[in-house]
Amino acid sequence: MREFFKTYTVNALALSKKNRLFDYILLTVVVFLLILVKPFGLDQISLETIGYWIIICIEGFCLYASIFYFGEKYLLALKLPYPLVLILLALVAGFLMCFVVTFTISVYFDVPTEYWARLPVLFPQTLIIGGVLICVSMVRDYIKHQNDLLNKNRQEKKKQDSLYKFMQKLPKELRGELLCLEMDDHYIKVHTDKGRHMLLMRMKDAITELEGHKGLQAHRSWWVSENAIMSSVKEGRNTFLNLKSDIIVPVSRTYLPEFKVRNLL
Repeated sequence: MREFFKTYTVNALALSKKNRLFDYILLTVVVFLLILVKPFGLDQISLETIGYWIIICIEGFCLYASIFYFGEKYLLALKLPYPLVLILLALVAGFLMCFVVTFTISVYFDVPTEYWARLPVLFPQTLIIGGVLICVSMVRDYIKHQNDLLNKNRQEKKKQDSLYKFMQKLPKELRGELLCLEMDDHYIKVHTDKGRHMLLMRMKDAITELEGHKGLQAHRSWWVSENAIMSSVKEGRNTFLNLKSDIIVPVSRTYLPEFKVRNLL
């Protein structure tokens, strides 16, 4: 939970492609809940009331989304505690929502506009309703955050498993950090920080087994682990990689662009 509060970026009720359906469902549910609760002095349910509440919810949706989306960037930049940021933005949004509600009531029901007179009554109501919406949205995003972490952990575990299975092909005394693979006729030479070992398999098959591990092909006959790259050197039109254990690997023009994209040169 602590990690979530440190990394979570508030989007509150902000629209996004992934969450838009959820937000529309939430908006619909809130409309009917508010009709039943009858805040802001409304005491009867009618088609006119439903239309009014749809307008109020859309206005509130846009207001809270804007304040929380842009406000959190500024307040979090000041390194304020996340709970305090929530409270401050909820107070600001609730206060402004009072004026929006008052204006909408005056226009929709053709009654006098009394902003300051309505403020003591409307502010607690807008604050509570806005707080509920924010909490629901936070729960949704927290669940998504946890799912993302689980998926990330599964992917990391899959990568570790693929590397572990490949390293089991080597003698125990050579199972160290994987540095690179070198093709030698029908064999591949596996280089680790503890030595090297010959395996009877194709380079293509070895790369497939290591899929997910951070590495890439440097040459028709070479595959390197990104973590093994110490530096690169250019000799004329040729480029070479200096790996750990003083291994020199050529980089062919075919694979050179990928190294540049990954900033490995």
